[in-house]
Amino acid sequence: MVIALFTLGLITLLGQVVLMRELIVAFFGVELVYVLAMGVWLLGSAAGAGFGRRYRVPSASAIKALFVAFSVLLPLLVVFCRGLRQLFSAVPGAYLPFGQQMLAMGLALLPAAAVSGLIFQWAARRYAAAGKTLAAAYAVESAGAKAGGIAATGLLYLGLQNLGIAFVCGLAAVPAAVFPLAGEKRPRILFTAALSAAALMAAGAASGALDRAMTRWNHPSAVASADSPYGRITIVGEKGRFALFENGALVFETEGAEAESFVHLAALQHPAPKKVLLIGGGASGHLIEIRKHQPDRVDCVEINPVLLRQACSVLPAVYADALNAEEVRVVVADPRQFLERAGKYDLILAVLPEPLSGQSNRFYTREFYRTCARRLSPDGALAFQLAAAENLWPRPLAFRNASVHRALSDVFSDVLVLPGTVSTHMAANRPLTRRPEPLIQRFVHRKIDARLVSPAYIQYQLTNDRTDQIASLLTAADAPANADLRPICYPYSMMIWLSRFFPEMINDLAVRGRGVPVWPALLLAGLLFFACRRTFRVRQVLLSFSAGFLGMILETLLILRYQVKSGVLYQDIGLLLTAFMAGMAAGAPAMIHAAAPTRHDGRLRPVWGRMTAVGFVLLGLIIFFGVRAGALGGIGSVGLLLFFPAFWCRRCSHLPASTTRPTSRARSPGCSPRTCSAAASARRSPAWRRFPFSGWTRPHCWRRCWQRQRWC
Repeated sequence: MVIALFTLGLITLLGQVVLMRELIVAFFGVELVYVLAMGVWLLGSAAGAGFGRRYRVPSASAIKALFVAFSVLLPLLVVFCRGLRQLFSAVPGAYLPFGQQMLAMGLALLPAAAVSGLIFQWAARRYAAAGKTLAAAYAVESAGAKAGGIAATGLLYLGLQNLGIAFVCGLAAVPAAVFPLAGEKRPRILFTAALSAAALMAAGAASGALDRAMTRWNHPSAVASADSPYGRITIVGEKGRFALFENGALVFETEGAEAESFVHLAALQHPAPKKVLLIGGGASGHLIEIRKHQPDRVDCVEINPVLLRQACSVLPAVYADALNAEEVRVVVADPRQFLERAGKYDLILAVLPEPLSGQSNRFYTREFYRTCARRLSPDGALAFQLAAAENLWPRPLAFRNASVHRALSDVFSDVLVLPGTVSTHMAANRPLTRRPEPLIQRFVHRKIDARLVSPAYIQYQLTNDRTDQIASLLTAADAPANADLRPICYPYSMMIWLSRFFPEMINDLAVRGRGVPVWPALLLAGLLFFACRRTFRVRQVLLSFSAGFLGMILETLLILRYQVKSGVLYQDIGLLLTAFMAGMAAGAPAMIHAAAPTRHDGRLRPVWGRMTAVGFVLLGLIIFFGVRAGALGGIGSVGLLLFFPAFWCRRCSHLPASTTRPTSRARSPGCSPRTCSAAASARRSPAWRRFPFSGWTRPHCWRRCWQRQRWC
């Protein structure tokens, strides 16, 4: 049964990560999916664990059948995630309605979660019937989950695509259905398991063709697709025209003029940009446009090597020629880490995704702009683009752009914003040129050949009436500066996303205030806490509920913190969940010693509740001051902190608890499990079978064996 429990932990966490990656692509990279998906998965596993008749020990064949069912179910759910937009008849490129998104998430996660929860209940019951403890079953299952988390990250790092990982996960469930279990007379499931393994191996061998075929469900003209540490890259092309998508969202297309509009207006602000830093945009045409200004050196920093590799293999030759030019140096690195050790530049162009996630929001903070300012020459300039609106700005959009504008203004002495559906932000520690004549002269002198940008276009951009209106709007919006310690742009982006489904609610919230008062919730929690202390049973439930509630909150905060600082959650979500499961595995054996500190009447000593409260308070303070000091954000520090809330959750969720007050019968200080008549009669009683894991029998048998510090 140890192999079954270990395999269950491995396939459960690995399958959870696989499905979460598919959902993040199906919902265009919205990171709120990670938080909601973890909650839905826990709900499904709890439903599966609570299903069935608990007083019967399941057969080995039934457990093996569930393993086979999981091995087949997981790839089918991946197929469902790939085709849910067709199933719901969604408009291409548009979000599903919010209700349909939640329904699709439930249909994608609940079946696998429920099956895994039921497998654990049945396997743990057989494990306990063999004389083991439930805590040991939790420990073995958590150890398997750690292996699954490592595999989820390692397989993607080695280049295996998410669909292939799903087939590997399905194959990993088959040995548990083949290995003989204790007490099993005949392996009835061998033929079905072998058939399932053969089908999975055949599908895994053709996973590349299957992946491309399912990608064409959403992108009929897809020519390349690959999973990267930051998301899924898909390139669509037809008749020499190409478009690149990341997590289903459009990044750029070759026939557009956005690259030349941004690059030329920014580069003309400098008299002669000789050293240029291009952050992103190497495969989107920006490098082609910046070379027209004849710089001596261009450092092109790309954060996603898979995107660069896929683009070079598919896009026209002019893109590859620009990357291989003599004056161009391509560096694959995190831009923030690269800027810490970079030299001086005349121009920094940040071609980065919108701040719609923690991954991209970290490139729109005050700390990032300070790093850029240190790398600029005295007459250097920084430029980037931000989505806006042509005429009317909704309040969430105004607040989000104002928070970025305020962060930029805190660092640079002069900031210029050129309006449009995509606004261009330029900043420098010198006066920027606002008259069109000098820029037109530089444009003519450099002999720039462009399709859209011309002297008339430059004249229009700098003399547009909306330039002053946008500047006034950004200044008047009462939004704090976007910073690493307070990524206010991130919740504003979530409000913009939610406003697509609930426009009246979000706009009303933006009008009445951006914050929600906390004191009513704290007051209600305090009243509920003191009311629950009147009953022993409710007090036990409150302790377990509080531990789980606080543990999940801290887990969510730490995972989002890692995404804000590092931005590789798509790849490393498995490692972070592994650290959390390590805490669960350590907390499970610790509950074996939890019976010793109980009182003779079966109630917990008050020290347990106090220790739980103190532990979570200390952990919260460590996270708070660690974030304030900028010390948290690496995989090591975040993983270490994820260990402790999981430890307390597992420890507190299995503390001994009674459902009825023990009787006042006399205690037997010298009794033992062998000599205690109450224990012997309890083991023969049918009532004992109904509570195989609780450690309790009928009320007249509640007597404590003091030699072993346990209850009979």
